[in-house]
Amino acid sequence: MKYFKSIYLLLVVAVLVSWTNGNRTGAVEIRNPISAFSAASEVNIADMRVVEGNEGKKNVEVLVIISAGSHGAITVGYATKNGTATAGSDYVATQGTVTFSQGDMEKQIKITVIGDVECEEDEKCEIVLSSASGAVLKDSTGTVTIVNDDCQRGARSGSSAGGGPGPGGGTGGASISVYEVRFTYTGYTSLFGGNPECGVRSTGRVMLTGLLAGPEKVADDDDFNYTGILQMDMNIDLCSVMRLPGTSEDKICAITMIGSGPVNTELEIYYDARGGYVKIEHKSGLFLRNAFGSCDNTQINEELDMIPNKTIASIFNGLELPMLIDRTLRVGRYAVTGEYGETVVEVLRKIQ
Repeated sequence: MKYFKSIYLLLVVAVLVSWTNGNRTGAVEIRNPISAFSAASEVNIADMRVVEGNEGKKNVEVLVIISAGSHGAITVGYATKNGTATAGSDYVATQGTVTFSQGDMEKQIKITVIGDVECEEDEKCEIVLSSASGAVLKDSTGTVTIVNDDCQRGARSGSSAGGGPGPGGGTGGASISVYEVRFTYTGYTSLFGGNPECGVRSTGRVMLTGLLAGPEKVADDDDFNYTGILQMDMNIDLCSVMRLPGTSEDKICAITMIGSGPVNTELEIYYDARGGYVKIEHKSGLFLRNAFGSCDNTQINEELDMIPNKTIASIFNGLELPMLIDRTLRVGRYAVTGEYGETVVEVLRKIQ
């Protein structure tokens, strides 16, 4: 099994090397691709998944981004709208205005979710954008999915945690454990050089949050596998290098990646205490993203095509987690520091 993962990581490295040669390695299907150099500023809003919780109120921030063309002040109105979730019992209704000043690329709209202990399906509400001034609306509706955590459909094999892929198929009716998790990488990524050379932020962040589920009664020589659909939020810098036109000289450059949306996630914990391994796969077409920076147009647009599945800035796709050596997940905080930043796995609670 380790051989396959090593081959996978070598393929990732091969993909990254091909970027520096100017070769497009292929794009993933992503909702509303945003050209980093579009003529008119466009406003888009992301989708969001949030675990409901058992009580109290929880605030989440929904990403709104504009394309990277030059612009003056931009204002956009917003208001929440009921879906299967109802204002007052499932979330707090809100409305207001988002303002982008010159140079702003992103803003967040805060939504408050109300926790309860009712056994129910995942519920949804919407945030609807309107009345844009200084830009045009491209995707004006963001869906907030409130993930139920009170009666998991993943309680038996063949079903799922929070709408994720069935984690327990073929386990012969084994019970499924469900955890609320948060994976966070803080730092930057690099194809060339480091922070002093690029001047990139060392405080960028990529985060995965949500529910993972998997069977834990497995053979002593089997790996543990947990799966689910997690919310991925990204605001991080990439240090790279580009060839100056008409010369043989290279120039260090940087790209900022912003993104938000759901990704299929698999966490594997090795049977022999090597730690863990996490990979993501974006299939839904609902991941909203943008990229901009000092690199040339070709590199930036290639980065847009790669986010979130294959870009180095996704961090978690193919990342090994050597701090997870307890065989099964355990509630707690587990951290490891690498060359460019820190990766933290938080198991917030065991739901069942």
